[in-house]
Amino acid sequence: MSDFENTMVHINGWPGSGKLTIGRKLAGMIDARMVDEHLISAPADMLFSRRETLNRTLRIDIRKAVFSHILRAPRAMSFVFTDSLADHPQDAATFENYRELAERRRARLVAVVVDCSEEENLRRLKLQARDERKKFTDPKRMRKLRDEHKLLRSERVELVEIDVTRLSAEQAAEAIAKGLRANRRH
Repeated sequence: MSDFENTMVHINGWPGSGKLTIGRKLAGMIDARMVDEHLISAPADMLFSRRETLNRTLRIDIRKAVFSHILRAPRAMSFVFTDSLADHPQDAATFENYRELAERRRARLVAVVVDCSEEENLRRLKLQARDERKKFTDPKRMRKLRDEHKLLRSERVELVEIDVTRLSAEQAAEAIAKGLRANRRH
């Protein structure tokens, strides 16, 4: 049995913080499947604006379908999820879905919060690849989000926090894996 068998890692951070790149590297390190937030949101965003209720309800339905299949996956499988959840009741309810999934799988759930300085966050939002992939790129909205909210931190699961301002994705993934190992021993 590996250190990370039947582990669910939920990487939460602001848009542009590097969650997907870090998540891919981490998934490779711990032999996990990657479930990027855009897997769930992209179909809804292609069909409906974020202001439309149908966008939110489609994302909920897609998440339920993905989670239903993860429940049927072999117990030894591990997963890395990415998300951008703030200290808002609706986001807390979304995270609760992950906690319930872990409970139903009898899996270890570790919440990882990745953050970076506002300056670095805004610089990363301007990267061309983000725009090409139709990812969030609005610096005004990003400043407003950061001013009005904090990243969601759950007190009900293991927590690893990391500042990725000056870290490469590889360094961040290694730091997270180290945090996972350290928490496992306690």
